[in-house]
Amino acid sequence: MAKTMQIKYDGKDYTLEYTRDSLRQMTYRDGFDIKGINKNPIAVFDLFKGAFIARHSDVDEDTIEKIFGSLNNKSDLVEKLATMYIDPISSLTDKLDDSEGGNEGNATWGVNW
Repeated sequence: MAKTMQIKYDGKDYTLEYTRDSLRQMTYRDGFDIKGINKNPIAVFDLFKGAFIARHSDVDEDTIEKIFGSLNNKSDLVEKLATMYIDPISSLTDKLDDSEGGNEGNATWGVNW
């Protein structure tokens, strides 16, 4: 199950979430790189803004900026957002442990080097 965050702002409820599609959009369209979080304070806002893509893509950046500005404890917020961001990436590899079952019906792969 995807990790989500709920925010209530100005009488509206928002559910923030990252999906594989929203991560693609953040990376390829918007140029987001999670590694930039420590070096670039703008990347922190971009991480927050990206969490709106999956369920609230119609919310304009001005509103997202106002919501972000009104939130307290931003260091904890960023930590939670980073955990949420990694979740869809981890879901790709979590089920790859061959020891939990047979390979019957699964594709196989190999290298020639």
